[in-house]
Amino acid sequence: MKPVNWSAYARESDIIPEINPAYRGLVEHCVATVAGWALQPGDVVADIGGGTGNFSIALAVALPTVTILHTDFNEDMLAIARRKAGEYKIQNWRAAELDVQREEWSTPPLAGIVTVHCLYSFPNPQGVVRKMAASLRRGGFLYACDLGRVMNTLDWTLYLLKDSLRTRGLRATLGLLLRA
Repeated sequence: MKPVNWSAYARESDIIPEINPAYRGLVEHCVATVAGWALQPGDVVADIGGGTGNFSIALAVALPTVTILHTDFNEDMLAIARRKAGEYKIQNWRAAELDVQREEWSTPPLAGIVTVHCLYSFPNPQGVVRKMAASLRRGGFLYACDLGRVMNTLDWTLYLLKDSLRTRGLRATLGLLLRA
């Protein structure tokens, strides 16, 4: 299997929330779930494998008294996330480069962890989950969403095309295809 070029993916990944209604719904579900956790002002919630920041930034906006720690191993992902967080002028959002597979984590005790669509990409996802559990304070929370399998990209593409044709029409859909 050819390795993923995460830097190239970073440059194009923000088209996903634009064209995928299920992804936007997942961001909303994540924020609503984390907002329901018994968090105290000053608690830290980490987004592990946070990519370009769609989840962590939404969490920081919704939970201004909680510190959101955005982590990713790819500097291009982090740069895009930092730029987007700066546009929101949020004060409770921090970014850190972290390769969760290789490095020991030097995070404060975490009140919660969010990880969305990244566990499948690790050769040892169970080891990463063990690290997550070890970094949570007693009674901490975990929001994990992952395919747990190799994704069928044809099914996903057909779903996106159908929704785009329905909501945008043929011309805009063709433009998206060329762009993506």
